Amino acid sequence: MGVAYMDMVPSIDGDRGDACACAARHVFVDEAWLARLPTMEQLEVSMLDLTTGVCLPSRLARQIKSTANLDDIVLLTPVGQH
Repeated sequence: MGVAYMDMVPSIDGDRGDACACAARHVFVDEAWLARLPTMEQLEVSMLDLTTGVCLPSRLARQIKSTANLDDIVLLTPVGQH
């Protein structure tokens, strides 16, 4: 997030200073990958409540731990990341 913000990537606000304190990392997980992810913890659910466009494959990217089981995971970002 910090790199994207510093490089002025369009549609990424970075208004929380890379502190993982908002839903700016809202992503849609390709449905083929959903079963490989751990269940969301309450904090992630609460953070997603602060954004719009949340649906079944919605997750916060920062909460998805990178493991060998997730090599080549497909994540999509919403049209606007606010």
